Amino acid sequence: MGHRLSLSGHRGDPRRSFGRGAEAPATSRPARSRTGGHAGAGGLALASGPTVITGDWSFVPSRRTVIMATLAAAATGVLVALPSILNGFVYDDVWIVQDRDVVHSLHPLGELLAAPYWPEAREGSMWRPTTLFAFAGQWVVGGGSPAVFHAV
Repeated sequence: MGHRLSLSGHRGDPRRSFGRGAEAPATSRPARSRTGGHAGAGGLALASGPTVITGDWSFVPSRRTVIMATLAAAATGVLVALPSILNGFVYDDVWIVQDRDVVHSLHPLGELLAAPYWPEAREGSMWRPTTLFAFAGQWVVGGGSPAVFHAV
């Protein structure tokens, strides 16, 4: 093999491949071509010279365009999620939040942090004190309204 394989993406730079004059290990993974396709047989990128990326960079959007696109994406997300805020508790929310007195208050804190995530009636054995503490905080802030849970 007269060519070295470069795994770093810096073809032709001996400091960034396997050292001066070293061959690629037989078990290493070959590099892919930076042109997006496969270079050579089997997708091997041969270290024959430096990689030069050329092209027209006029497509870079302005700061205003990026801000407007970000705001449009955020507004779309809010509009899509908005109808769910008015829904009630569903599925496991009923067992974990609505029907459990331990998450209806932040007092006593020790009982809240020691409680299993799933209710004992549901054979709960997982322990998620941070999640239960967050649920209790949301219950207190929203007065038990599911809207707070859906908004978070």
